[in-house]
Amino acid sequence: MFAWPSYFTGEIAAGLWVAVQLLVVSSVTTALWALVVLAARVSPLRLVRLLGVGYIEFFRGTPLVVQVLAIFAYLPSIGIVFEPFTTAVLAITLNVGSYLAESFRAGLQSIPSGPREAAIALGMSRLNVFRRVIAPVSLRIVVPALGNIVMQILLTTPFVYLVGLQEMMAKGALVQMRTADFSVYLLIIAIYVVLGLLISGAAAWIERRMRLP
Repeated sequence: MFAWPSYFTGEIAAGLWVAVQLLVVSSVTTALWALVVLAARVSPLRLVRLLGVGYIEFFRGTPLVVQVLAIFAYLPSIGIVFEPFTTAVLAITLNVGSYLAESFRAGLQSIPSGPREAAIALGMSRLNVFRRVIAPVSLRIVVPALGNIVMQILLTTPFVYLVGLQEMMAKGALVQMRTADFSVYLLIIAIYVVLGLLISGAAAWIERRMRLP
């Protein structure tokens, strides 16, 4: 444990930077992709809706590790090659996006029909009804779920070593093999705890700010 400062300023710091970049990029892409899946999930077209349901059930029903390995191993066989970082973002987005899409759908379904009908009666277009009535209320409802999703993405970042991305777990393994010091994993756990607390605190602050008076 006395060697932790040297670990943190060396390999672990580099791995932490990769993990933070992966967390930020994957959070944005997951939110955008979840909106696309949500549109399919609530589509008036039955075929599109079934495709949305099938996608969600498939990615929620299979392990992330299997999905990461499938994307990493299969795509190059059909001529699609990504860098490890892009592969990791793609795998996390496809997996976690299925969960977030369902959270978005739950937020939409929890809105009473009264405000929507009143806005339509006032002559608002469907786009304005969504932008001014549905979206703000839904966002307030799903903010806690968004915090949980970001936390979920954080906890999936250790799996990306499977595609060769040198994040904290990969760097920790290198440190452990070089020094035979298993306490490096305690340092990594402590870092994840701190990151988790920061995410939880930020989500709670946003939730308080968006709470209706």
